[in-house]
Amino acid sequence: MKRILVSVFTLSLSILSFGQEDYDLIFDDGVKNTKIAIGTDLVTLCTGTVNFNASYNLSDKFQVKVGVGATPFGFIFDATSLLSDEPPIMQRDLKTGSFLSGGIKYFLNKEHGLINSGAGAYYALYLERWKNLDALNNSFFYKRTKLNIVGGTNVGLFGNFNLDIEYGMSVGFYTTGIVLLPTSESSDLIYGLNLGLGLNYKL
Repeated sequence: MKRILVSVFTLSLSILSFGQEDYDLIFDDGVKNTKIAIGTDLVTLCTGTVNFNASYNLSDKFQVKVGVGATPFGFIFDATSLLSDEPPIMQRDLKTGSFLSGGIKYFLNKEHGLINSGAGAYYALYLERWKNLDALNNSFFYKRTKLNIVGGTNVGLFGNFNLDIEYGMSVGFYTTGIVLLPTSESSDLIYGLNLGLGLNYKL
């Protein structure tokens, strides 16, 4: 294992303060320097959404990420709804739906650039959107749209693999409707905690 970083984040997303020697200058294990990585979020996967993402390093401080996915298991678990009143936490018997995401990261520690294995602490904004049809009634649909405001750290694992550990807050809308002429729908505010665990591979 090349390097492990451990960082503690507060829910208020206050700026993290930690020091770390640049072990990459001492130990060279042949890891490629690259601006592009692919990966998946394991928390999102475990809650019912198969997802794949790609990230690109705009500079040593900024990274953009986009993702696509689907909900093939017939359920979605959304922990964001734990603090909300109306939208259900668990939805079952769903047809396969779509998932889209996009966001940007801002890394705090410039010494450990994004091309290194383990880029350190960051803040991030992500927009996520689910859209599904109910399996029992094709005229019923629902959508979830969430903005995640998180803090996190990027941990180098081995080879070209690294891990994103992040948590923060989510806010968004849960929309349900019936396909009529015209279409009828209603929206509820959802908000709560957000947890992410991204596994990435540098191309």
